[in-house]
Amino acid sequence: MDFLEVIQACRRRWYVVVPLFLITAVTSVVLYVSVKPVYYSNAVLTIVPPSTPSAVNNGLLQIGGSGVLANMAVIAFQDPSVKSAVRADGGNDDFVVRMFPIDFTNANAANQLPLIMIEATEPSPELAKKTAQLAAAQTDRVLRDLQQQAAVPSEAMVKALLITSPEPLRGLPSRKKSTVTIFIVGLCLSVLAGVGADFFAARRRLRRGESQATATEGESHGAGDRSEIEPQTT
Repeated sequence: MDFLEVIQACRRRWYVVVPLFLITAVTSVVLYVSVKPVYYSNAVLTIVPPSTPSAVNNGLLQIGGSGVLANMAVIAFQDPSVKSAVRADGGNDDFVVRMFPIDFTNANAANQLPLIMIEATEPSPELAKKTAQLAAAQTDRVLRDLQQQAAVPSEAMVKALLITSPEPLRGLPSRKKSTVTIFIVGLCLSVLAGVGADFFAARRRLRRGESQATATEGESHGAGDRSEIEPQTT
């Protein structure tokens, strides 16, 4: 079946194709307009070594500087206890913690910029800001636990310094891709339904024609047989 035959089949079965197409169009529009805005908030922190000479007693700093500690803190944020603490204080535990995106073509970039970025995307600006703030507040605890495990003296421990305040920004989730996908799938199903309905209608007509032809042929044979056996009268 070529494209022209598909078009003709859809024209003949418009009462199947059109309603399905309208349902698809309405569904796509409803999906597009029903997407609710979300609010994004992020906090950026840096690692601050102690200002006293006792920093030389911090073995973690000696390994690779503040950048290593920042990377270790990002990994330690995956601890369930950290997320539980944020959730217990009224935030959500779906926040994301990662190293601040920088130009890694510079070999010393990680050491120069030991930055941690905490991101929260929530349905309300208040929740987004609160989640980012609560997660940022856990950074000192995470750093302290790491350094205690390494037996770093308290006076030599690094701390976190908040650089940017997590002010929420409004945005809309991507909706074009899902809307277009639903529309295309619905359009294809509408066309297939029309072609299928036309095919089965043609099959029914063919079977009906064959049945009628068989019945007519049977009647003709029956009439011929009767004429052969009827006695001749004089």
